Amino acid sequence: MQRTTNLLRVTTISWVCAIRSTAAFHSTLHSSLIPRPFSSSAIIATTTTTTHTTQFVHSATSPNKDDIPTSTSTASLMADTTYQSQQLILINKAKTFLQHKNAAGRGETTLDPIFSMLCSPSSNNSSKNNNNNNNNNTELDLYGLRGDDVRPGLTSFFQNYPELHHELIAEPTVIGPMTVQYPFVKSWRRAEDGEVERWSSIDGEKGRNKVERLEFDSDGFLVKVSVVAVTD
Repeated sequence: MQRTTNLLRVTTISWVCAIRSTAAFHSTLHSSLIPRPFSSSAIIATTTTTTHTTQFVHSATSPNKDDIPTSTSTASLMADTTYQSQQLILINKAKTFLQHKNAAGRGETTLDPIFSMLCSPSSNNSSKNNNNNNNNNTELDLYGLRGDDVRPGLTSFFQNYPELHHELIAEPTVIGPMTVQYPFVKSWRRAEDGEVERWSSIDGEKGRNKVERLEFDSDGFLVKVSVVAVTD
């Protein structure tokens, strides 16, 4: 009888322990599944991090004030572009002048293309003034020829120097608002024997250092063509 009583006590204790363990397990599981409220320190930390990140992104994407073009820089750029365009126009005019001279020297054309590039001589030839639309009233100087001597003088020069040809030694250089110059070599055939002669505007042995200089008026017509020393 005593043995049976002891057995019942042991069984009862086991059941009680089992029930308590199960209750503890469910209590722990329930508390772990219930979301805990955020602490104030966690919220402050998160807000601070977000603020710093936002500031960094703004700094990285905002343009620097030095990178924003101003009206002054834009005007300066436009002025530089205009100046470069004017230089290119003068250089091309110089090359065109040489092309016309070479074509006339080969007999492929007359001297009219050259005359069309000249401003009106200071003479009473009003029809030529109207054709060129020149309002500068500047006297033309073509290799020392002026006024009514320009056309016959240049024509006679080409006749005395058959096959006259010019070659650039270097690219034309703009030296003033409407002035361009270049060193050159010219060649021609002597009328008496047909031999080719050459003359260079730069000759170290003879101490020669010259260029052909073209000066234009505001309308783009030639007012002076001369061969001068580079120190002039």
